[in-house]
Parts: sequence; C-alpha cells; structure tokens
Amino acid sequence: MFTTARLKLDMATSVRDFCAGHAYDNNPKYQVTLTGLSESLARARALESQERSGDIGATTATASKAALRQQLKEQPLKHLERMAEDASAEQPELAEKFRLPRRKLSHQVFLAAARTMAADAETFKDVFTSYGMPPTFLDDLKASLDQYDRVVNQKHAATSAHVGARAELRALLKAIMALVNRLDTLNRYRFQNDAEQLAAWESARNVAWPARGAAKTPKPESGKTAA
Repeated sequence: MFTTARLKLDMATSVRDFCAGHAYDNNPKYQVTLTGLSESLARARALESQERSGDIGATTATASKAALRQQLKEQPLKHLERMAEDASAEQPELAEKFRLPRRKLSHQVFLAAARTMAADAETFKDVFTSYGMPPTFLDDLKASLDQYDRVVNQKHAATSAHVGARAELRALLKAIMALVNRLDTLNRYRFQNDAEQLAAWESARNVAWPARGAAKTPKPESGKTAA
C-alpha cells in the first residue's frame, strides 16, 4: 500500500481509539461520526489486505508464467519443431507448420499458437510417432498449456484485485479524512478550556509525515487536519 495511505490510516486509527476512550455523551453527532469512522476503517483495512494479496499474487504469477513459457519453448515446442524438421523430408509442409514465430508474442497469442501446434501434432501423430515422439508427449504438452493458461488467468485476477482495491481505498480515504476533520472540529470545541486533553487530541490526529531529504514537512496549522 502506498505510504500516504498507510500514514493516514494509522492516524485515523489513533483518532478512533482516542474518541472511543473519550465519550461525548451529550453530542449524538459525535457518536454517529465515530461509528462511521470505525466502519470505514474496517473496510479500509480489508482493502489494504486485498491490495497486498493481489500484489503478491500478481508478482508470483508473473514469475511462474515466465518460467512456464520458457520451459514450453525450450522443451516440448522445441521438440515438435525438431521432429517436424526431420519429417519435412517426407512432408515438406511440416517445417513451417510447427515453427513458433520468433518475435515477442503476447501471452494470449503465444498460447493460441502453442495450442494450434498441439492440435496439428495430433493430426500428424502417426508421422511424429515414427520420428520418436513419446506416447504421452501430446497429453503432457496439453497439460502444460492448461497450466500456463491458469497461471495467466491467476495473474490477471490478482492484478485486477490489486488495482480495484487501491482505487476503492483512495476514494475511501477521502471519506475517512472528512470524518476525522468532523471529529477534529467537535473535539477542539469541547477541549478548548482543557489544554492537556487538547494536546492529547492533537497528538492522536497528527500525521507523522516522513521528511524529504534534509527538509522537514511542516505540521498542519492549528485547527486543520492534514489531507
């Protein structure tokens, strides 16, 4: 999760905990706002977990996808090409039919081309068998292509979950900051004559922004919450 969001969520959690421990019984708006903040934080934490899981899942799937694709190219598909070249003396069209394009292909195009090769190999199964194709070769190839397809889909699903969670979290953070600002207004009013409680409140809703280089980020002006 991006640093700004994490800092804001940590601050909002501190605000929620402070407010939960400092009841404002004669102000219904206070409790309604606090309830809204608690519910929004619960949703934000769930989105945080979804975003992290999606990011990890996409990274893992990307690595698996690359490894599987390289394995397919270097082993079964390359073996098909070589058998087709050997058999082309008998059937010249086989050499071109079983040659993967050398340019970089998208994963979907690569998968489609590989599946076409597997289907064509089924058609010329007797020819390839006579040139040494193992009995389980085609079944193993199809299983590997299915595995590659699953990994591609897993990567897409994980990326979608990551991107979707981040987008919703950005929108939710705006709502959370609005609730924090509302509580800030209420607490500053009720603690206006209590310096100790006011200082405790300001500490709870302060965002510890990281310094950029040697310069320090100034704190928000009194009465305002960093957005």
